[in-house]
Amino acid sequence: MTKDDLKKVFSEFVQISSAVVMRKCDGKSKCFGFVNFDNSQDAANAVDSLKGKKFDDKVWYVGKALKKSEREQELKAKYEKNINKNHGLILFFKNLDDTVDDEKLKELFSDFGTLTSRKVMRDSNGVNRGSAFVAFSIVKEAANVLWPSFCLIFI
Repeated sequence: MTKDDLKKVFSEFVQISSAVVMRKCDGKSKCFGFVNFDNSQDAANAVDSLKGKKFDDKVWYVGKALKKSEREQELKAKYEKNINKNHGLILFFKNLDDTVDDEKLKELFSDFGTLTSRKVMRDSNGVNRGSAFVAFSIVKEAANVLWPSFCLIFI
């Protein structure tokens, strides 16, 4: 995406004063940018009109640019809300074999209860990092995995 592409997308909804796509040292896009508006109401209209829209087969996040401290505060509040809501439901596993994938997690843990999500952690190249998260619908199901009679060993 170029600066002109970004301007074109936003200009369909509101009047903009400038736009920039952030780039790496090698010139490749960092997959985010900033758009400045003539007034705050135009900015609010753009957010309302474009949030959750798909462009080039990707769903865009469109929101107000925040100062680093504001963003950190927002993320902390969101994290604390989720940690309280999901306390005891999500299990973390490490030292997993490289062959373990999301489907293998489903196969291994679905007998313990309803899985709401499962995710093998991967690096930026898609290589298995040897760790994973498994989330259950209720705490009792997650607890069943931890009892000694149900211990699982990954070699």
